[in-house]
Amino acid sequence: MGARIKLGIFYSYDENWIGGSYYIQNLILSLNLLEDNKKPELIIFSNSEENYNYLSSLTNYPYLSSGLKKITNNLFVRIINKISIKIFNVDLLNPGKKPDYFFPINHPSINFEFNKNIFWIPDLQEKYLQHFFSKEEINTRNEFHKQIACKENYVLFSSLDALNSFNHFYSNSNSKKFVVPFAVHHPSYKEIDMDDLILKFSLPNHYFFSPNQFWVHKNHIVLLKAIKLLKDKGTLINIVFSGKEFDFRNKDYTNDLKQYVVENELQNQVVFLGFIDRKEQLKIMENSFAVIQPSKFEGWSSVIEDCKLIGKYVFASSLPVHLEQIKNNVEFFDADNFEELSQKLNSFLINPKSVSKLNYIENQVNFGEKFYEMLESIKSTY
Repeated sequence: MGARIKLGIFYSYDENWIGGSYYIQNLILSLNLLEDNKKPELIIFSNSEENYNYLSSLTNYPYLSSGLKKITNNLFVRIINKISIKIFNVDLLNPGKKPDYFFPINHPSINFEFNKNIFWIPDLQEKYLQHFFSKEEINTRNEFHKQIACKENYVLFSSLDALNSFNHFYSNSNSKKFVVPFAVHHPSYKEIDMDDLILKFSLPNHYFFSPNQFWVHKNHIVLLKAIKLLKDKGTLINIVFSGKEFDFRNKDYTNDLKQYVVENELQNQVVFLGFIDRKEQLKIMENSFAVIQPSKFEGWSSVIEDCKLIGKYVFASSLPVHLEQIKNNVEFFDADNFEELSQKLNSFLINPKSVSKLNYIENQVNFGEKFYEMLESIKSTY
């Protein structure tokens, strides 16, 4: 057996983009399903020791270490180490912790001259929903992606849809591209008492669930309009939302949704939970009638992956990536058509659909296998 590939992973726990945090957790859990000789050594560069310890405890990955340098007050040692790094590329304070590659690189502040970066482009939303971005943010994203495209970089996409978009907008790209759809892993939540959660959060006994961060493109409003239309026709449907209630691009977004609920007297049908514990979120999802994913743009939806693992019926907007991602236990609707969604929800209440179970362990293993194959492919080019 050759030396293990050393992969430097950047990780932080960020409630404002919890999907990015969950992605790294799920990646490591899937890598842990590989045969031992395939498991890369993972060097975690986290924003705190606490976050590293949490990741280590959560994943129990056998070849995990921290890339955080130990602080020393010895000025002489720090000076010598600085010279060593500059001349010999050896970090004396962190010996043996030099990664072969770094992942995920998804921020324009990185050094493009370093050729062992593995970039991750979750999506190219700025190309399709420009009205949700500032001009400055669009320019920053465009420049970042141009630089990725113009050199022989390594780029990971979570979907064929994202890859096709990149190839469309950057048709002359010299980068080496990989598609690795991710899968999710769930912490233990079965032992949670649903009656306790109903009391804790004042939940209705029967409800549909929509767990998404409160960003404008997540399109919560189409759901609210759908249940208002049903109410006007005499049918009451309960909706439970969870997710961080903040959109830095539109700080009024959540308040506008709540104002819509009040103006249309939907207070008894709509529950806003905010950001809640992951285990509680999964228990609430499991107990729901079905899950609604009305988003106007996704790179690869973690909500849909959660539903595939739990075995929940999904109502999903008919995005190309959603059509790529889920084939069973799903109905699609036009993201702008609340009348269509209301009809589908009403039909489901009258005649609930049975759910076919998926052998999801295959998805989890494939995530790790395809990621490993990417690392091996990159390694072979040196």
